[in-house]
Amino acid sequence: MKNTKLHFYFVLFTAAIALVSCSKEFDWWSKGPKEFFVAPISQLQGPEEIFANQQAIFTVSYTKPQPCYTRTGIHTKIQGFEMSVEVHIVRDHVYACPDMLVGETAEFSVVFPIAGTYYLHYRGPEGPETMEVVVK
Repeated sequence: MKNTKLHFYFVLFTAAIALVSCSKEFDWWSKGPKEFFVAPISQLQGPEEIFANQQAIFTVSYTKPQPCYTRTGIHTKIQGFEMSVEVHIVRDHVYACPDMLVGETAEFSVVFPIAGTYYLHYRGPEGPETMEVVVK
């Protein structure tokens, strides 16, 4: 009976370690969060009509340098009528991974606080780009 309990706690402890060490947001061996990279955005699309104080769904297409990267989030920040859009990615592991561009698409939502013309700034494949959005 004693060995069964000990075996159960050992399995539980091992499973907990495996869960924490496989986390995509925390690098267990470097004792800190993994460094993120900003992926270049190849296309940014919004709805045909956008209204102030209502959720607007955007679609973003971006490129990863290798299949070993995972998106950790799409970050937006509105200051006045300017908004920045960034797709953050991290490398999943340190093992060898082929150098090949991988395209992905994701959605994110934004609520614009007031009506007006907003300028969405993002990093495109060739450098900084801006998209103009009219909010009614």
